Amino acid sequence: GLSPLEAGEVLWAPLVPANNYGFNSGIRILNVGASETQVTVTYGENVAEPSPGGLPPCRWSGSAMPRQSASADVKPGESYTVLQGGSATGRQRQFDDCSYVGTAKITAGQPIVAVINQRGDPTQGARGASSETALNERLLAHTLTVPLLQARNYRVTSGLSILNAATPEIRVELIYGPNRAGGQNREGFPACTERSSGKEIADPFGFVVSGQKNYVVAQAEDFAQDCSYLGSASLSSTANVAKLAGIVNQLISEPDFVDPLGTYGVSR
Repeated sequence: GLSPLEAGEVLWAPLVPANNYGFNSGIRILNVGASETQVTVTYGENVAEPSPGGLPPCRWSGSAMPRQSASADVKPGESYTVLQGGSATGRQRQFDDCSYVGTAKITAGQPIVAVINQRGDPTQGARGASSETALNERLLAHTLTVPLLQARNYRVTSGLSILNAATPEIRVELIYGPNRAGGQNREGFPACTERSSGKEIADPFGFVVSGQKNYVVAQAEDFAQDCSYLGSASLSSTANVAKLAGIVNQLISEPDFVDPLGTYGVSR
């Protein structure tokens, strides 16, 4: 079940994909308040990049901002579902012929909770499904602790999507924790050392995140390009107005694994 702390009138989904390497998403929102309320889902800027053989990144009249939000009046104890990508009836058609990687701000006049599902389309070469809860804006701050990140650790690799829920552009610093990966794993990759790929694991990694936009860090493309990593990370911004949230996707590159995708969210 969900904690009462996860209910709020403003929730954030740090990662919402549509037709992104075969992955689509859906948001299910439950009104846990005392009266009927209008629920609105507003999308953030598209950060999808062109992929070989995939659909082009969505652009709406030349803009990376989706032109349509989604809204409905929801009674207490009832739910509202919004689908991004795929072929199901009721999906938002603005994502039909293009790829999207962005965020969603979910607002209401009563307390709500929400779950975001991600699902791979096997016909597009994507497998696996996962769920995570939308994050209550009241719990977001200028620091973030990520307890588990991996890169080629027994065929598990992660990607971290960081959301800045505040309006202004901010600078964020990411510091990886010590590597706990053991010796050489079954993929043939040695454990990352302090100087793997010419970069120290402990070196701070700084980047800029625009307001209400996400930034994706793939561990296998950052410092662990030819080695394995098992550790954690801390993120912080000197801007007190920063409201950081994150989603970690972990993917197992095992052909016979039935459900290779796992996801968890972090808000502090």
